[in-house]
Amino acid sequence: MSIGARDDGALGALAETMGVLPRWRDLAGVEQVAGPDTQRALLAAMGVPVSSEAEIRELLEEHRAGRTARRIPEEIVVTAGADTRISLERAQDFPTLWLIFRETDERRP
Repeated sequence: MSIGARDDGALGALAETMGVLPRWRDLAGVEQVAGPDTQRALLAAMGVPVSSEAEIRELLEEHRAGRTARRIPEEIVVTAGADTRISLERAQDFPTLWLIFRETDERRP
């Protein structure tokens, strides 16, 4: 089944969720746009099935549900020297080992 233009919104959302930039500037400073064909090709190259509207919507919902269920983001980028607060709901219910990676590759527990 081919995917129509009306489904490009879900395709674009899935692509962006999976790290495919919707637009960027090339070396000459010209804005380039990743259209639906490019998004499908890049997602397929990553092993993400995008052959039907149903697959796209299902994967997008699964990803959104997974993000909602997380207690904290997968990574948090902070400014060196600045205080950073991370809110942990129900942290006592989920023992966690924290490991901080610095840009110098120094690791701290």
